[in-house]
Amino acid sequence: MRTLALLLLLKRQYRREFQLLAGWRFDPDLFGRLMRYGLPSGLQWALDGLAWTGFLFMVGRLGDAELAASSIAFTLNAIAFMPTMGIGQAIQVLVGQRLGQEQPQLAERTAWTGLGMAMSFMTVLASLYLLVPGLFLAMFQSQNEQDAALRLQVAAIIPVLLRFIAVYSVFDGMNLVFAFALKGAGDTRFVTVASVVLAWPLMVVPSWAAWQYGWGLYWAWTFASAYIVVLAFVLFWRFRGGLWKQMRVIEVKWDTEPAGAHNQVSPLEEGITCSKVS
Repeated sequence: MRTLALLLLLKRQYRREFQLLAGWRFDPDLFGRLMRYGLPSGLQWALDGLAWTGFLFMVGRLGDAELAASSIAFTLNAIAFMPTMGIGQAIQVLVGQRLGQEQPQLAERTAWTGLGMAMSFMTVLASLYLLVPGLFLAMFQSQNEQDAALRLQVAAIIPVLLRFIAVYSVFDGMNLVFAFALKGAGDTRFVTVASVVLAWPLMVVPSWAAWQYGWGLYWAWTFASAYIVVLAFVLFWRFRGGLWKQMRVIEVKWDTEPAGAHNQVSPLEEGITCSKVS
């Protein structure tokens, strides 16, 4: 499919219309901007993934049932995480566009509206995690009799872990919305530093202590939840501070501007940014 899409993209009519081959030469300034903003963003995902891997490694030392239940819980968490990440990516694009058009207030309104959408979705999922955990657990039922004892242990643990997820997923929605909004403005370094600085002392190291001193699985998950909650408030503080409104990924000098163009809003974005969540 990707090959077909590439072949269609390189058709003569599209090459002429969009000048696809006109900008293929190396642009040092553009490459520098890509590294300046893109590298911290990429590092943030890599280091955050490393921290969660460390968390799971510590959980795995607590026992097979604890590791299996945690792995299933993370898989179920993706049901809430992935759609919300899509909302965050849309916010990132719109914030970058509006700041490039010198409309920081509209960029802020976009982020607040996206937060309302994310919170609504997360609240529904959190309610399902709390009220019908068996519905999610049924997707992972095994008929292997040799695993019956382990399956019973896992089935007893997962409803409790879903309670953790139900609580922290709401704050995770805040993380995604504010992180992507800040990244859209170019504040990628702060998001990366905040994630790395908080993850290890709040989640990974305490999870090691939970294993080392026999505190148990639920304490490890408490530390993981605390990391997500604290990070949410840190990113919220950064967003409310408003420094990101002064940032520009690419500065554009407008020679001429059509009358009224400054205030134009696309029909799609008009529907997305029609209200502000306070």
